[in-house]
Amino acid sequence: MKSNLTRALFLPIKAFLIGFAGFALGYFASVLAGAFLPANPDWREPVEGIPIYVETNGLHAGLVLPIEGGGNDWRDIIRPEHFAVPYADATHYRFGWGNKEFYRNVPTLNDATAPIVLRALFTPAPSAMHVDQSLPPIPSADVRRIMVTPEQYQLTVRLIRNKFAYNADGSVQPIPGNTPTESFYEAKGRYHMFETCNVWTNKLLKQAGIRTGQWTPFQGGVMRWRDQSAEASASVP
Repeated sequence: MKSNLTRALFLPIKAFLIGFAGFALGYFASVLAGAFLPANPDWREPVEGIPIYVETNGLHAGLVLPIEGGGNDWRDIIRPEHFAVPYADATHYRFGWGNKEFYRNVPTLNDATAPIVLRALFTPAPSAMHVDQSLPPIPSADVRRIMVTPEQYQLTVRLIRNKFAYNADGSVQPIPGNTPTESFYEAKGRYHMFETCNVWTNKLLKQAGIRTGQWTPFQGGVMRWRDQSAEASASVP
């Protein structure tokens, strides 16, 4: 009797563990495939155009765009009063989209805790846009420049604008930032393990026709293509 009871209790646990292991294996196999299979493989960076930047802090990859240029001025929706300290010398905004709780409470990987990470991965959650003021970016291992055509730039701007949540009067919905130079905003969409901040950034590049990975839940999958682009550009005389 005791053996039968033990077996009855053990079998569901065993089935769950096997199922979870299979799911995890499938997820990370998809991560690898998505990071290494190219979207827009024939894309070539134009010699002239509008420079944008892909930037990572080791956790989130985002885009850095000029505050004004290419027929767009972000100050029509992103106002100086949204920042605790408006930076008069700022020339660019850093843009990211992600889990609102994670963005607010985990600015760096060192701030991550197991409960927050598990909730972010397994529970679809409200999202937020992140905007940070910036001086002209300096290309480095964590900051990669991409030259885009005016058409690609305008499409990227539209896609970013469409991710903000708006009030009835067309204004955005700011949320106080973690640092004086940044602000968060209510956003459209739910964050989950298949739709992460890095997937969003990668989608912007894909939709603009820029060579990148097919699906990149982690920042490394986004940045590896920028490393290849930088090497290719350096090899052109």
